[in-house]
Amino acid sequence: MEKRKKARKTAFRIIFLYSTYSLKKTELVKFFYALKGRNKNPGIIQRTGSKFLAKSIVDTSIENKAEFEEFFKFWNVDYETITYQVSEKPSHALFTYSTSHLKKKDLVRFLYALKGRGKSLGLIERTKARFLARSVLLVPASEIKTVEEFFSVWACDYEKKEVMINE
Repeated sequence: MEKRKKARKTAFRIIFLYSTYSLKKTELVKFFYALKGRNKNPGIIQRTGSKFLAKSIVDTSIENKAEFEEFFKFWNVDYETITYQVSEKPSHALFTYSTSHLKKKDLVRFLYALKGRGKSLGLIERTKARFLARSVLLVPASEIKTVEEFFSVWACDYEKKEVMINE
């Protein structure tokens, strides 16, 4: 009897890139309480099972799209979205990395190597990566190894999620 492979259902996900520049300080505090929760009151991230990637990025399932759009509109916060699915044939990789181990002097050098300085191109320009936030990069699949080597040289911990961007 022949074994049949189960068709793997690939779930679509969405990344919300948002900006809180329009909020006053007191509104900003309330916004983050509503987003992340406070004390025993869960925020929208916990209620939806989403993931907070960085100060301005949330990763969630596509089913939560309308709820997050309503949330950001309520708070008058500008946002954009990137829809993707985890894939064995990725178009990109989403890297979340940490530089907490770097001393100030090394962190400055890391940032120059990442973003460039003067006429010297940084990793982002060389690889056509998209800098999403302080510790999050979206990298074309053809450049994944280059970025992994870069993080290895700097001894940075990172998580990589290979994705298919649906643009």
